[in-house]
Amino acid sequence: MSYNLPDLERLRSSIELRAGGVDSIKQAVANMTSQSLQKDLKSSPPCHPRACAIQDCLTRNGYNEAKCTQFVDALYECCRAFYDKNGDEAQSVSCPKASLLRLKMEQRKKGLD
Repeated sequence: MSYNLPDLERLRSSIELRAGGVDSIKQAVANMTSQSLQKDLKSSPPCHPRACAIQDCLTRNGYNEAKCTQFVDALYECCRAFYDKNGDEAQSVSCPKASLLRLKMEQRKKGLD
């Protein structure tokens, strides 16, 4: 089995997150949201790395969604930027429809999630 550099980088990050606990997860989310938004928007499909990060977090945490909210927020921010750039009719399998995204973001902002 061969791995390319992005695969190895994700594997390294995953191992570091497991070893570092909550602070490492928070730092990873901060890095994800600030440094790689443009990269994640250009991924195929757009925002897919962030959707995968949610799945990884859920798996690591016994599907306890409360421990993965930062990753959901990061995905939603990516999806918001995707729709801002491409319009509400654009589609990505990693993102909810634009109207649902706005509703979910508003609910999360109000703590109704």
